Amino acid sequence: MLTSNGAAISKDAVHTIEVFGSDTVLIPADMAVFTFSAVAENINVKMATAEVYQLTKEIDEVLKDWSTVKIETSRIQLQRNYNQRQHNDSMSFIAAIRYRITLIDFDEIADLTDLVISLGITEVGAPRFMTSKLKKYRALARTNAIKAAREKAEIYCAQENMKVGFPVKIVDQNPDYLEGRSHSETAYLLDQISGKSPEFAESDTITVSGAVKVLYELQR
Repeated sequence: MLTSNGAAISKDAVHTIEVFGSDTVLIPADMAVFTFSAVAENINVKMATAEVYQLTKEIDEVLKDWSTVKIETSRIQLQRNYNQRQHNDSMSFIAAIRYRITLIDFDEIADLTDLVISLGITEVGAPRFMTSKLKKYRALARTNAIKAAREKAEIYCAQENMKVGFPVKIVDQNPDYLEGRSHSETAYLLDQISGKSPEFAESDTITVSGAVKVLYELQR
């Protein structure tokens, strides 16, 4: 047997097909995380440190009543800040402690954000929605991805009167570029209540993706 360029092919040669499969699962988030920083600036490093610790005491006093949230704080961070005004160089010190807040009641996000801002905090990050069942949904996305890969291989092979054999090689792919993109080759698990497509997903829904490249043996 000869290929299109005239090269000989052994009868014992293994013919293969390589395909890509992916899947993105759209799921409701069950927790939200947002961060903010308590910051103080002073020309004296000790004063900056003392001021930021005083600010954190005020924050902690307010947050102690929020039993539904998980609060984590970083170690204090110090940095120099150089100012150049009217040819007079001056230096101050910035002290910061970062907070990470995890909530399960999304209705509390706005109230808690307003509360933090009322304390003079200006560095407040937007909430990130997450799921505590990431491992479960990642496994589902990966299972669907390899099913999609085989289905694609079977469609191609059917046109050439071939059959898909055993997988010769399976390579896991980084699915990060798929997440949040509705135009990828994906299958979506829609919210059974809203029935909305990914383009119109609520802000508290997230995507979990899986992708794989598979090399299958071909059979006649």
